[in-house]
Amino acid sequence: MTNTNKTTAPMPLAELKAWVEETCELSTLLQTKDYKSYLPEEKQEEFEAIAFSVFNCLESFSMMLEDDELHYQPKPIEDSDKVAREIAYDDTIHEYIDKRTEQLKE
Repeated sequence: MTNTNKTTAPMPLAELKAWVEETCELSTLLQTKDYKSYLPEEKQEEFEAIAFSVFNCLESFSMMLEDDELHYQPKPIEDSDKVAREIAYDDTIHEYIDKRTEQLKE
């Protein structure tokens, strides 16, 4: 599902739910297919951690959208999640975030 509207118009809730579900399915593919084998060996663990973190984020967000409302239920971060976050937030991620932020400002 691609938003062809180039403005920052709000997305209807039904469309947001569909987008989150579709993107969650795509992130599942990242984990189940052997995409990491295309990367150098030293980047494969990082790729797995990022794919896992993205899936968890999307799945959690989907669960928070119950009853057509956003419900936030904080939970303590597990040690394995901390390690995945440390791996995921390297310079590459920061560069992506900076570039994306600049795009959104335009």
